[in-house]
Amino acid sequence: MNIFRIKIYQQIILKNSNALLKRKYSNNKLILNNLITKSNEVKLASSPVVALESTIITHGLPYPTNLEMALEVEDVVRSEGAVPATIAFLNGKFKVGLDKNEIEKIAKNHQKAIKISRRDLPYVFSKDSSLIGGTTVSATCIAAHAAGIEIFCTGGIGGVHRDYAESMDVSADLQELARTPVTVVSSGVKSILDIGKTLEYLETMGVCVATFNHNGSKEFPSFFTTKSGFSAPYNCSNAHEVACLIESNLKIGFNSGLLIAVPIPCEYAADNELINTAINDALKEAAVLEITGKKVTPFLLEKINKITKGESLKSNLALIKNNAKVSAQIALELHRLRSQRSILVNSSISNQVSVIGGTNLDLSFKLIDESTLNIHGVTQPVIFNQVLGGVGRNMAEALTKMGVQNSLISTVGSDLIGRFVYEELNRIGIETDRVKIVENKKVSTGSYCAVFGMNGDLKLALGSMKAHDSIDPLLIQKHLDSIRNSELCVIDADIPNESIKIICDFCHQENIPVWFNPTDLRKCTKVYDSKCLDKLTFMSPNYKELLTIFNQTLNGDQAENKLLRMISHKYSFMLENNEEIVEENDLKEILKYMLKHVPFIFLTRGTEDLVVASSVKLFLDKTNQLPSRKNLSDFRKKDWDPHMYLFPIVELKRDDVFVNVSGAGDSNSSGIIAGIFKNYNFVCSIYNGLLSAKYALMTNMNVSEEISKIDLKKVQNLVDKYINRVKTVQLK
Repeated sequence: MNIFRIKIYQQIILKNSNALLKRKYSNNKLILNNLITKSNEVKLASSPVVALESTIITHGLPYPTNLEMALEVEDVVRSEGAVPATIAFLNGKFKVGLDKNEIEKIAKNHQKAIKISRRDLPYVFSKDSSLIGGTTVSATCIAAHAAGIEIFCTGGIGGVHRDYAESMDVSADLQELARTPVTVVSSGVKSILDIGKTLEYLETMGVCVATFNHNGSKEFPSFFTTKSGFSAPYNCSNAHEVACLIESNLKIGFNSGLLIAVPIPCEYAADNELINTAINDALKEAAVLEITGKKVTPFLLEKINKITKGESLKSNLALIKNNAKVSAQIALELHRLRSQRSILVNSSISNQVSVIGGTNLDLSFKLIDESTLNIHGVTQPVIFNQVLGGVGRNMAEALTKMGVQNSLISTVGSDLIGRFVYEELNRIGIETDRVKIVENKKVSTGSYCAVFGMNGDLKLALGSMKAHDSIDPLLIQKHLDSIRNSELCVIDADIPNESIKIICDFCHQENIPVWFNPTDLRKCTKVYDSKCLDKLTFMSPNYKELLTIFNQTLNGDQAENKLLRMISHKYSFMLENNEEIVEENDLKEILKYMLKHVPFIFLTRGTEDLVVASSVKLFLDKTNQLPSRKNLSDFRKKDWDPHMYLFPIVELKRDDVFVNVSGAGDSNSSGIIAGIFKNYNFVCSIYNGLLSAKYALMTNMNVSEEISKIDLKKVQNLVDKYINRVKTVQLK
């Protein structure tokens, strides 16, 4: 073993033994402690994201060259189809993804900015929000990994300094590569460093290094020039090979990153002899001036630029743009590779429904005596019950019980309730691999408390739904491949607006029908606020939710329609007074208007009936009337012919016991969806839902065990009983 490697081991033992023993450090602490924020572009990205460092802006280039370079590099990433995320320290936090004003701010204030590596993080997070920091490779890797970004583009990484024997100076970038699973794309190591020792250090630390040469060469680049005289152990000839390497590295689970060394394009490479002379002269001057630490690299680069009369700067700008192009191509290829594999893995899966929505613990209190209800401070005697709830979770359970394969995308807290709910989801057969546990003590598992009257009518509802905010764009992006393999996607209004938009835009692009459950009067307009109403295929509101969505939609409509505005005004007053009776002619006008936005509306009217409104004429005895992904394109070609169908509900028998209404609507929607996937005809699909709703009314659970026993024979018996009472009304 040579002397250099022995010194490396000594340094590791003395300085970093604890860190290396704990390979899985807690990057998510940045998120839990609100120390990292993302730009909207990054949050809402449907394309892969490429991280970019900011020390090249704050410490690498003068103003305004640094600003121009930063914007141009971002444009290169975008032109390849990826999303750039420049990372810096602003307003007391890591900011992942900077807008133009923020880039300009750090570019103009580069002389005041702090150069931030791993060691500096405790200090900068302890200071006030006025501090500006440029993130090195090390700090950028940390922030990128915490933000879920796998590809990071830079000019050149730090390494072992040429005077290592005296200074023991080794960049923190190298150890970060050894413990953070981010792929760093660079033009190798900055040529002012000892490239040979840097490669040996990376080998000792177990970091896989590969060059990116189409000709198969393993020649390691020297930043400003294409050749360093050293070889990397491996070469990747194209973006696909790099993507496969990344996938392999992540499968092993070492938690270490990769270094992909991209040579500068030959036409921009500097003269090797000129650069080496400039480096040696600059190093001598740095030694005379006793420049050490963080100041060394910026000083040397500036001196080299002066000595080469600007040639090194031109090379620097060219190589970073080329690296940005290659990084974006790798990110896109990795995304494509995963999409292909997901399709292959799931090619045998059919009839999958993606359910995205809330998971709660529901507490219900049924009053025993309502006579003292209005007396303040009096404890009310109740019958207590607790069950799993949440609209999305309810529908996932109901679909599971009816034999329809589905995947639930949801969240729970890391509290006691969350652990209980998580275990219960597994017990009842709901897959939990897409249910995120929110590791934030300030966020509790969704909880819903309902107070019912003696007759089972809802008197009061209370909710704590903060955990649902974590069904955020990042979680949705993570599971887009699962959604892509779905025949239908169900969303509830518990999820954030941004997530609704991503899902609806994605499903519209992939030709996947979306079923929207409005969930609650206060949340039901989210789908309108997200500008996604026209991207829904199904909607299942109650009276109040329908009227609220109708009013909101009409208010945003520029067209003049006196009749509709009169109806809107009329029922706005009724909503304020908690009235639910809508005249039949008014209902027809409301539904006809809303069908221009949503092709199918399922309106529950309590003990009266279920109204099914359709933008086309349906036939009760035919299958494939309600579209899934397979026939959605054919449905869209049909002529506008709005109808509504009134289906009598399934009546309770004399010995049937009504418990409460909780979960009945979710069971009804799930039953209809199950009918679609079991290829039932239109009327059988509806009564599959209505029978599921009836069973929910008769249990204190949100989803009845009885629905697993529903079969086509039971449904057909109901159809035979009620078919002559079904009314068809054309909405002219």
